[in-house]
Formats: sequence, C-alpha cells, structure tokens
Amino acid sequence: MDSTPPLTIEDSKQMNSRTAPPRRRRRRSAFTMLEMAITVFIMSLVFVATIGLFGVTAFVVGQRQHEVGVRLTLGAHGSDILRMLLRDGLRPVTIGLGCGLIVALIAGIFGFGGVASTAAGVARILFFIFLVVFLVTIIAAIL
Repeated sequence: MDSTPPLTIEDSKQMNSRTAPPRRRRRRSAFTMLEMAITVFIMSLVFVATIGLFGVTAFVVGQRQHEVGVRLTLGAHGSDILRMLLRDGLRPVTIGLGCGLIVALIAGIFGFGGVASTAAGVARILFFIFLVVFLVTIIAAIL
C-alpha cells in the first residue's frame, strides 16, 4: 500500500508566467502604454496637419477665384481649370510627402520606428497618411 496522496491540479498556469519576474511583466505593460500614447499623439498631429493643409489649399484656391473667372470668360473648359488647380495644389503636397517619406525611411533604417517596428506596419501607416493628405488636398482644391 502506497502512502502518497493522489495528485490534483489546483492552479494551472503556463510555465513562462510562473517563471517570469513580475517586474518584467509591468515593464512590458508600460512599454505598450508608451506605444499607445505615441500612436495617439502621431494621429493627432496628422489630423491637425491635415486640417491646416485643407485651410491653406482652400485659401489659395479662393485667392485665384478672379483668375478662374477670367479664364472661363475667355473660353477655358472647366476640366482645364480643375486640372490647373489640382496640379498647383498637389505640387507642394507631393514635395512635402516625398521629403516626409525620405525622413521616415531614414528613421526606419536607423531604428527609430518604435510605433511600427515592422516594414509592413510602416508601409500601412505611410500609405494611410499619403491617402488622407492627397484626398484632403483634392477636396480642398475642388471646393
């Protein structure tokens, strides 16, 4: 007759949660919170920059209202005027986005991409920013 009691499982956890020190788990949580704060900050910066870009583009198009009237009077087609306004509105935006892309790629190469550390994450973020900026500029030039 064996004198050992039967074994029961009372508290089952994964081994890495039992062996990891509690300090390390808190540090991961703080890093995640920092990434979240940086992400919210960057999104708010993109939002404010987009609103400013809309305002400047709409102001420039409004300043050219007399020029548009003269061109229409002289027989220019509406599509030609729209093309001219879009070209003139998108030129500085394209230059700015190109410079921003270069800076983002340099920052990614040197490891300053803490928010999106994977290439796919950086590509998604840049595509989203480019899309938003171009759409806002087009809307501002048309209105």
